[in-house]
Amino acid sequence: MMPVRDYRENLLERLRANPVLVAEYLDAALEDDIDTFLLAFRDVIDALGGGTQFSEQSGIRRESIYKMFKIGANPTLKTLKRALENANVRLKIVPKEDDRLTA
Repeated sequence: MMPVRDYRENLLERLRANPVLVAEYLDAALEDDIDTFLLAFRDVIDALGGGTQFSEQSGIRRESIYKMFKIGANPTLKTLKRALENANVRLKIVPKEDDRLTA
C-alpha cells in the first residue's frame, strides 16, 4: 500500500513552492465567497511560515492577522492589499463576464 500524505500538509507545501498556485487558489476561493477566501488566505499564511513570520514580514500585527482572516471578518482594503503583497500576489480588478456587454 502506498503511504498516504496529509492533504493539508501537501497543500501548504505546494502553496509554499508556487506563487502562481497561491494566486489561483485565492482567486478560486474568492469566486466562492468571502469566508472561503479568508479561510484560504489562512492556508497561505500557514504555508508562508505562520502568523508570526507573516506578521514580521508584512508589518501587520500578529493579532490583527488572526482577526482579519477569520470567518465573518471584514479586513480593510488597505490591510488586505498589504497582506496580499506579502504573499507575493496582488488584487486585480477585471470586467465581470456579462452577456449584456457582448451584444
